[in-house]
Amino acid sequence: MQPKVNDSRLLKLIDQCEGFKTCVSPTCLQDPPTMPCGTLHFVNSEFMVCITKLQTNPLTSEKFPCLEGMDFNSKDMVTQVKLHTTHKECTKEIMKESCGDGAIVDFDERSEQLIGIYSANANSKLGL
Repeated sequence: MQPKVNDSRLLKLIDQCEGFKTCVSPTCLQDPPTMPCGTLHFVNSEFMVCITKLQTNPLTSEKFPCLEGMDFNSKDMVTQVKLHTTHKECTKEIMKESCGDGAIVDFDERSEQLIGIYSANANSKLGL
């Protein structure tokens, strides 16, 4: 389930994460754990809400010729990476038209985060 942007429960979790991150700073612990606060901020974005919306309401390449036949909802990681790199202007256009201007705020940064998630998933599947 994708929470709504600024859902009070998600905001509380983000606040707790940031507080915990401060508490376990290097001055407190020799090897502080990596905190997923950035991921929580990512989930709490119009960008991610739009990606989720587009995954549940499939697009057709006829409506968006800039896709050049690519399946926007493909589960193939290579296709998803292309959509956020070589075809990012197309993806940006689709997201803006489908979800509004808020979905493309910090688009490049959010796309890089999403590519990082795809990369981590691929590495874990390969046992790397």
